[in-house]
Amino acid sequence: MHLGQIAVEQPGKAAVIMAGPGQNITFAELDAAANRVAHVLYDAGLRAGGHLAFRLPRRPAAASTGKLLKRVLRDE
Repeated sequence: MHLGQIAVEQPGKAAVIMAGPGQNITFAELDAAANRVAHVLYDAGLRAGGHLAFRLPRRPAAASTGKLLKRVLRDE
């Protein structure tokens, strides 16, 4: 099952739970964040076969990176 599908079927369910700060990100929030980043990178010219490096903090907002990379690398 893909993240987008889960976001439609269970939008309010917690996708990322950060124990330390007690933050939660829902599947809908995670999907929306990944889509925003993917569109920015696509608009900047990143396509399948391109290279990109990330240096991310350890916090829930960084969880969208996996989905983002899959979308960008598949050239969606």
